[in-house]
Amino acid sequence: MRKLFSRTWNLSRYLIDYFKQGWKHHLLKDYLKAFLTISFFQSHRLLTNLRDIKKYNRESLVKLANTTKGLHALLPKDPRFTYSILIPLDAPTPSLLHSCLLSACKQTPPNFEILIGHTDPLPQAISAVIEELTKTYPHRIHTHLLPKDDFPLNHLVTYATNNYLLILHQDDWIRPDLLFRYEQTLRALPHPERTVLYCHENRINKHDHFVPKSDVPKPILHFPYFFEGSFSPRGCLLPKMLWKSVNGISKKNLGAEFEELILRLHTKGAIFQCIPLSLYARRTDTPPPKETSRAALLHALEDYTREQKLAWNWQPGYRPHDVRAIPDISAPHQVQVIIPYKDQKKMTLDCVKSVQKQTGVAIKITAIDNASQDTSISLELQQMGVEVLTVFEPFNYSRLNNLAIKETKTAQDCDLALFLNNDVELEADAICEMVRWINQPHIGIVGCRLHYPDGRLQHGGVALDYHLSPHAMCWDHRELFKSFEEMQHTKSLGIVDAVTAACALVNKDKFLQVGGFDEVWYPIAFSDTNLAIKLHLKGLKSFYTPYASGIHHESVTRKEGIEDFESSHWLHRLLLQHQHQLPTRYFH
Repeated sequence: MRKLFSRTWNLSRYLIDYFKQGWKHHLLKDYLKAFLTISFFQSHRLLTNLRDIKKYNRESLVKLANTTKGLHALLPKDPRFTYSILIPLDAPTPSLLHSCLLSACKQTPPNFEILIGHTDPLPQAISAVIEELTKTYPHRIHTHLLPKDDFPLNHLVTYATNNYLLILHQDDWIRPDLLFRYEQTLRALPHPERTVLYCHENRINKHDHFVPKSDVPKPILHFPYFFEGSFSPRGCLLPKMLWKSVNGISKKNLGAEFEELILRLHTKGAIFQCIPLSLYARRTDTPPPKETSRAALLHALEDYTREQKLAWNWQPGYRPHDVRAIPDISAPHQVQVIIPYKDQKKMTLDCVKSVQKQTGVAIKITAIDNASQDTSISLELQQMGVEVLTVFEPFNYSRLNNLAIKETKTAQDCDLALFLNNDVELEADAICEMVRWINQPHIGIVGCRLHYPDGRLQHGGVALDYHLSPHAMCWDHRELFKSFEEMQHTKSLGIVDAVTAACALVNKDKFLQVGGFDEVWYPIAFSDTNLAIKLHLKGLKSFYTPYASGIHHESVTRKEGIEDFESSHWLHRLLLQHQHQLPTRYFH
């Protein structure tokens, strides 16, 4: 009892101090919002998370800077890792510029410089800020007057004397260990001379206090799958020689110049690596970056895909800054559509009818009757021209689909297989849209957008996170239950962690190469996730297209079960450790 009272008292005192800090930092609303979020979702780790919120106070930053400086000095000397921090000015605010420059000056590499570029004479207040910090950190800061006929960054790079360029906005702030963490990463990678680094971001207010729960993940870039015009160069570290190889930023597609820069860097062999930590911070009270011009982005992507020899057509996407690629179907494909069922006559027939209405693609349907009591379903399906295989075994989703590919008589010549639940009805162009993507570079499986009958989103790609739960792998349909108007990320084409096998298209050869669905460890649930992981280990990605859609009457065919074993971290780690034994073991 005394121990419980002591813990409660300590937590109460800490909460009082916590909210005092929020009031003191002019962030009481943000602290309260963060507290409610943490207490609702992670109550068992509440105290730890509250401490994390205060991680950017002055004392911890001083300690971090001192520790990082000592660790950086211990790294083996390597003349490759020298840095030029580029800060182009455009009507800066003195206090914010002071904070920005101070964060740059506190970086810890032995060899780095800070280059400030301006196209107009500096106001007295700005000059005073620069002079003050130059006295404190001599030989670090260099100021250059730039011509107005080009992008300031292009001219500023010409003054850089070091090997790597870090782009820093005048209002932003970087952690003392940013360049140390970047250098650690470069040293670990096989081709640092071609690597472009960037990191997640968070927010700080005008008083230099961290806004809790404000982390903004940066997208992982998968090429050639670049469909959103929202990537910012802030915090990017680029090899100077790589920048010079593309002649910097181009005026060709103004409004999407940074997206075009990324595409041109990729064509020159750049490797993009995201560090999933918020080492870079933006201000809460500064205007957001200007919107990307979709017209300019479309032109840049047309040039890029032409150079990559991809027969893709481009048009606007669902969102204002999105674009849609439409690959040509270069060769005729035949698709075996595999539909397991057990009774549910009307639903199964409606599913088959939606498949038979598909346009632009040749289809053969294999239905797997898992011991239905209603034998009339099989008869009607055969009258509709559907191949029916009957399996009198306990329900094993993975085995049913594997058998459909192995034992089909009518679809042996099909090069593609679409796994489809019998509670799904597809739009008429859905399979054709998925076929467009299945043979594109590095694609192993393609999924589509599925909605509940009431219009809410059921599937828009799967997000995996092994860290949110201490026991089970976090397996989430992105933006679940959103209406189409509310959807954001799921309105865009893109690479995802996995897709649901309720409607998923694969190339049969690639499917067989990884052993198909795992009948032993994933007989009912998570077999699609495991398939995505096995394909990923072969360098093949999961692709999601919102332009193929259907209705999913989820949970009608199969009721909920206990699937904690299949979703456990332990099982996924175990199988990954022995993945080399899996490709053909369970399929034959």
